[in-house]
Amino acid sequence: MGIRRILVAWGVLICLVRIAEGDGGDLQQQLSDVDLGRVVKRLEDEKSRAGVSWVVQLSDLHVSKFHPERVEALRKLMGTILATIQPSLVLITGDLTDAKSKTGTSTQQYEEEWIAYRDSIDLMIKESGLNLEQFYDLRGNHDKYGVPLAKSSLDFYSQYSCNARMKRTSLVQSVTLIGHDGWKHLFVGVDDSMSVGLRGPSNLFGHPSDNTIAKLERELSQWDDDTTTPVTKVVFGHFPTSFTASSESGHRSDQIMAKHNVSAYINGHLHCKFGRHLYKHHMNGMKGEFWEWEMGDWRTSRMMRILAFDHDRVSFVDLDLGDYSKKVLRGERFQMPTVILPTSPLDSRYMLRSSSSPFQADGGPVRALVFSPSPPSSVTVRVFDSAAKSVSNFVDYSLVESLKMVRISGPSAEEDGGPFVYEAAWESQKYLDSSPTRFWLQIQVLDSDKNSTTSDMWPFSIQGKMAPFKLTWLGFLVMGFQWESFYPVVLWIMVCVVLGCLLLIPQLAYIYLEKQGKYDRWALSIFNPSATSSFPYIKLPVWALLEGARNRPLWLAQVGYIAFLLVFPWFWGRVLAEDYPVGYMTLWGWTVWPSKSTVFHQSGVGWPDIMGIVLPYISCVLFPFVLMVSALCAEQGACELVLAVSDGDKLLGKDDVRTDTGMGVGENVSRHATKAALAANEKDDEKPLLSEKEDTGSPSARHGSDISSEEDEEEVATDKRESKVFSRRVRKIYFVGCFAIALLHLRLCLFMASSYGAQAIFLSPFYVWPVPILIVLSIYMTSAIKPRNLVVNQI
Repeated sequence: MGIRRILVAWGVLICLVRIAEGDGGDLQQQLSDVDLGRVVKRLEDEKSRAGVSWVVQLSDLHVSKFHPERVEALRKLMGTILATIQPSLVLITGDLTDAKSKTGTSTQQYEEEWIAYRDSIDLMIKESGLNLEQFYDLRGNHDKYGVPLAKSSLDFYSQYSCNARMKRTSLVQSVTLIGHDGWKHLFVGVDDSMSVGLRGPSNLFGHPSDNTIAKLERELSQWDDDTTTPVTKVVFGHFPTSFTASSESGHRSDQIMAKHNVSAYINGHLHCKFGRHLYKHHMNGMKGEFWEWEMGDWRTSRMMRILAFDHDRVSFVDLDLGDYSKKVLRGERFQMPTVILPTSPLDSRYMLRSSSSPFQADGGPVRALVFSPSPPSSVTVRVFDSAAKSVSNFVDYSLVESLKMVRISGPSAEEDGGPFVYEAAWESQKYLDSSPTRFWLQIQVLDSDKNSTTSDMWPFSIQGKMAPFKLTWLGFLVMGFQWESFYPVVLWIMVCVVLGCLLLIPQLAYIYLEKQGKYDRWALSIFNPSATSSFPYIKLPVWALLEGARNRPLWLAQVGYIAFLLVFPWFWGRVLAEDYPVGYMTLWGWTVWPSKSTVFHQSGVGWPDIMGIVLPYISCVLFPFVLMVSALCAEQGACELVLAVSDGDKLLGKDDVRTDTGMGVGENVSRHATKAALAANEKDDEKPLLSEKEDTGSPSARHGSDISSEEDEEEVATDKRESKVFSRRVRKIYFVGCFAIALLHLRLCLFMASSYGAQAIFLSPFYVWPVPILIVLSIYMTSAIKPRNLVVNQI
């Protein structure tokens, strides 16, 4: 008994030490990953027909108390649809609730939304005849907004979700469907949401732990020892792999999926904002491959997906229910539309290169599932040849063959719902071709009322060749690479550009030129057309940056502010629930106290999620702010050079010629004065162009000018009056730019305040006030102009 007490006390001590060291969040993650209630179902798929199984995917429901139309459409549509489809499983891949305020600027959990979600699921079950066991739902980032720890009072997922109601407590769930032909279809769901749920916009990525990665690998390998029947593996989750971070030790879930030859990873998260075909083919060298198919949202797009599994062939169709949603919300009656889902041959754009199964390219019959409230009157498949275009009909593809499809399976009179399975025998060898996109298929269905429904055309390859799939540039932006790795590269490039290229390098260049006595001459040469004919559009912005570096107080203020952002906290705020301690954000993530008692804290939370805050601020505020300060200094410098050269020219006795400095000041500047000054300087190496001590009335100063002293004094007085009335038009434009930057900075600050409370402003003066203060200071310090004492040395 004493030994047991000692062991218990020792375990408690270890926990307390880890908490004191700041590892409480990881400890909580490990506790939540314990396999309590791990459910691995092996279901005899009674719904499978002719060796085909099918499931339904929904994603990003965003049930909201402020947008009741979302849940109303869900209840009026999905019950009828599921009753017709009768899927083996319903997979809901995250963002079950919205957790946003009415304005959409702040985030928190609302229990009313979770109750509405639970009631919607119950209504679907009642109307469709399915049971709760067939529903699998996972957390998304919205479902963890402001949830400090799992099982806390704000973790409503643990109370109202389908998984929670079925006692599925593990972050990794698996279920295996076993068809009548013995083929196994393994589905593994991964909940990789944050262990400490930050409020938006700092909660953007999936964050699997090492334990989650290990369990994913274990679930995917559960059938590896059974070689009697093949297995098709599908993983479902919320976050695309491009928005999934690595685990603590650097492991990634996509590496595990490729290693175990997963057929597909289906997810959501990106909605339809970046396109409706956000797919990616993953290749892990020779170790494996899989497809990633992101799905559109229910929130605004009303999207759903049906996936079919014909042996090892995985196919899917996405349904846009937007128009039907509008109709049912107006009170119109809804009837399930006819849906066609081809299963064989596969779309050559979505095949797998390394499939070891002969079903991928065996040239078997054309097969399709037809989901319809009533039996179709006829189903036809048509083959098109893209290489033999029909010029007479002005179409891109020429019809090669049309085949009648035969119904081989379907719901009987006493059954409710399910697809009709159709097949068509064909001479597939006729369509052997080296191109995977030459031949295309399309299926047409006529219902009992002779209404026609056609599927999208899809390319096929009898030889199993894979057609290239290309993302749009916007799709590539979000799916083409790992943002976890790309974000620090973008971040440091931005920092180097702002701090190095715009501030440090110009300062070093200015110091060098100034010490060599060459800066004034180089600055004057910018406004000499003959000197700037080669690179006029390069020297002017470079000179503007040097003028910004010349204003030492403003330059030091900018460097100091950027250094502060690199090292110190940007702002403080309630990144968790309102009654939890305030956290702070640095460039390396959030430091939070995920317990109401400040016993332990966790640092680095929300990396790289904070890129949604950092990148917009650097690119839209900091970068243009530094450029605008340099532009203001350059505008002032141009005016000072105008006065200096103009006064020096009159003293040298040259005629004024109207010219433009490019800074929009509209002054009189003598080209000849600049040339004469440079020429004179070549004769006298160290002699200044204009000195306050020089006798401007002497003949040497006037260089033989015939202008009388009275005329000279009148001309100088005129120029001085002109210097006071410079229009400085560009400066007025710069004022507009300064105002736009200050306004954008203010909007970002207000957004942070609405997201994390007023503390983001009141507790963060070094984030909120430097930019507007420096803008005002820059305008003030560049307002006065006076002739510059020019020193032009010989080069």
